[in-house]
Amino acid sequence: MDTIDKDAAQRVWGRVRGDAPQPQREEGLPELIAREWEASTTYLQLSRRFQGRQNALLRKLAQQEQTHMACLKGLYTLITGNRPKVAGVPPKWDD
Repeated sequence: MDTIDKDAAQRVWGRVRGDAPQPQREEGLPELIAREWEASTTYLQLSRRFQGRQNALLRKLAQQEQTHMACLKGLYTLITGNRPKVAGVPPKWDD
């Protein structure tokens, strides 16, 4: 009969009990949320400079970015139990 490695068993049971430190999975999410917010704002501002199909396309892209942002916020909330605190950065324009 095989013997049980006590150190390996302790590591396994430590993970089962949650003794092992958990990786910071939310790391980087606030930055991604901010980038999606910036992209959405950029598309929305660009849409105001165009008409017709271009305007509709840019508005659709802005809506998609807002959806991405909402998904990332949801992930952050699920991982941390807190709502993300992300300040939107207005896009830079070189007018």
